[in-house]
Amino acid sequence: MINQTIECVWCSSKREFNKFVRDVDRKSTKIVDHVSIKNKLMKSDPYSEDPSDSVVGLSIISDINRFFTQKNHTKLIYLFKNLDTNTVSNFISFISDISDHHVEISLVIIDREDYPQSGVLSQFENVKFIKND
Repeated sequence: MINQTIECVWCSSKREFNKFVRDVDRKSTKIVDHVSIKNKLMKSDPYSEDPSDSVVGLSIISDINRFFTQKNHTKLIYLFKNLDTNTVSNFISFISDISDHHVEISLVIIDREDYPQSGVLSQFENVKFIKND
C-alpha cells in the first residue's frame, strides 16, 4: 500500500501558493487548486466564460479521485478557497469516503492575518504557519 498524504494550503493569493509549490517534486505530487482549474476550464470554453462553481467543484472531485485511483502520486497539495468548518468537514469526509486507507491530512497557512473559524484547525492532523517577509 502506498502511503499517501494530503497537504491543504490556505493563503491570500495565487502568487503565494505558486511560491509554495515551486520546489515540489511534480512526479510524486499532484497539485489541485481552484484557480488553475477555473482558468483551464475558461480556456477550453469557446466563449471564455467563467465556469460555474459546480463545474469547478466536479473537476476538483475528479482530480482528487484520480489521485487515489492512479496511485502514481504520494502527496496531494490542495488549495482551499474558503477555510471554514463546513468546507473542511466536507472535504475530510469526502477523502474518508473515497480512500481505502487512512490518509494524513495537514494544513499549511501562508501569510494570513485573519484566523480560521473556531474548530477548523482541530480537524487537521498537523497545522503549520508560514510567514513570508
